[in-house]
Amino acid sequence: MDESRAGIVHRDFGSFHSSNVQELLALGNDRYDPPQIPKDIPMFQLDSSVNYGKEMKEKNFLLGNEFTFLNHGAFGSVLKNALSAAQAWQRYTELQPLKFLDRELFPQLVYVSRRLCDFIDCAPTEIALIENATTGTNAVLKSMKFNSADTIYYLDCTYGAVKKLLKFISAENGCNLKQISLPPFVESQQQIIDLVASTLSKECTFAVFDHIPSNYPIVLPVKEIVKICKERNIPVFIDGAHALGSLPLSLRDIDADFYVSNAHKWLCSTK
Repeated sequence: MDESRAGIVHRDFGSFHSSNVQELLALGNDRYDPPQIPKDIPMFQLDSSVNYGKEMKEKNFLLGNEFTFLNHGAFGSVLKNALSAAQAWQRYTELQPLKFLDRELFPQLVYVSRRLCDFIDCAPTEIALIENATTGTNAVLKSMKFNSADTIYYLDCTYGAVKKLLKFISAENGCNLKQISLPPFVESQQQIIDLVASTLSKECTFAVFDHIPSNYPIVLPVKEIVKICKERNIPVFIDGAHALGSLPLSLRDIDADFYVSNAHKWLCSTK
């Protein structure tokens, strides 16, 4: 390795050292050296020869045969190799907990972030690894300093827990809520775009949208919706809990102010 890079890439981590997580995240791919992965950690590789359906289920999932599992969006179903990898990391951690947690964990998390950013098309410095979308939603919305002069805009297809959070925030600080109902039958994405464009009024100061609503069989045109919000200088939050792993995702292209998602649903990660 180039000696000029050693001070940046391999500075010590630990309780009595200055970590350089942000530097590692900001490094270009031509300057970044990933940490070593323990040799006994299994890696998942997609076998394109496996057919969808029963063959795919038996090879890659732990689901029982006594039922047909349809509600994958609620809590997902982990891939066998993903669960094996998580358990292998747990075993590896316990070989020397202090060494792993104090010296190895942060560089490994940087490596995870950088690979995830390649998958969702954004810069490594633009994301944070969190427990789930609910944690991210609370972190964003509870950190905003809303007051009685603010109005939060959202559609009636917004996830129930997020609606409850918005109502709690409104009761706590007096901000106004503006819920807009989708038509009974959505015939096109343009219909949703026109609805948002005509109802997102000037008093709105923040907007919340689902990418894929949990209780509506539609995909919201979030790129076009975000564009409308930005044209009106309204910060926009996208709840993408069901998007990661279920459709191509480019955060750079969507360009929302905030976007949260889950890896345990359609990306089939561990819980």
